[in-house]
Amino acid sequence: MDSITYPALFWLFMLGSILGTLIEGSFCLIRHGRWETHTVALWGPFCIIYGIGAVILYVGAVLCESMPISGQFAVFATATTMVEYISGLLLRHGIHMKAWDYSGCALNLQGLICIKMTVTWGVLGVLFAKYCVPYIKIAIKMISSALVQVITYISSILMALNLFLTMFCIVRWSRRHRGYPPRNRVEKYFDIKYDDEWMKHRFCEWQFLDAYSN
Repeated sequence: MDSITYPALFWLFMLGSILGTLIEGSFCLIRHGRWETHTVALWGPFCIIYGIGAVILYVGAVLCESMPISGQFAVFATATTMVEYISGLLLRHGIHMKAWDYSGCALNLQGLICIKMTVTWGVLGVLFAKYCVPYIKIAIKMISSALVQVITYISSILMALNLFLTMFCIVRWSRRHRGYPPRNRVEKYFDIKYDDEWMKHRFCEWQFLDAYSN
């Protein structure tokens, strides 16, 4: 489809990631009286789970635009909840960490998903499809130039590097926590450059699972 292109999905991912950081920070400012930057990237104001969510909502809206609102709601709620659950499982079993916890919410599953957030994602998806997607389709036609595509692919390479190093540092953070020393000069360098205090400040909501048992 003309409206589902790589440049469109990439910039939706980037915009969603930045807006997610701003939304989370504003929520903390209102609720707790302080700004918190809930980024999920080593460099830049990117909360990538929101970026992924924006892409899922957009693709779902395009593919399901002929469906009734109830059908769209079901698709959005199911798809985003599955992504949230799988992401939580990867964090839990891959690096023994949590970045969120819905244990205190009604009808939750392992504290990773809950009915409140499932309904929230479904409603947001329906609103996004109705009020945002038409304008996004117009914007996509405006970014189809060769220059924009070149910028897109260069930015994609830089973002891929950012996410790769983010994953590397998070895994290394987890291994340090479990007592594993650096295996080579690269790991030693990153242990010094991005030490535990730096990582705790950068990923302020992330906690190791053993912290929940204390």
